[in-house]
Amino acid sequence: AGLGALERVFVGLCRRTEGCCLPAGHRGACDLREVAEVDYEVECIREQKRRRGKLTYLVKWRGWPDEDNTWEAEDALEGCPDVLAAWRARQHAEETAAAAAAGGSGGG
Repeated sequence: AGLGALERVFVGLCRRTEGCCLPAGHRGACDLREVAEVDYEVECIREQKRRRGKLTYLVKWRGWPDEDNTWEAEDALEGCPDVLAAWRARQHAEETAAAAAAGGSGGG
């Protein structure tokens, strides 16, 4: 009996199981499909930080649990401008609200 196109093997905490197309360190069953067969779609951005002077974003992948979120460089997300725009709008709204709260309602 040969291996099918998809075979799942439970390994607990994955440490680069050969053939696993999920991020290293994921929990649960490995996905042994070819990486090219797996669709990865950005659901949203959870956080951002600077790394070596460049912005990186914590990406939540649609259909994948939070434990499989990954840090991605900004240029890796150029194919999803809507997600980046939504993140930037949210950040701007939070900064504006924080500035308003810090400044109070004083009107001279």
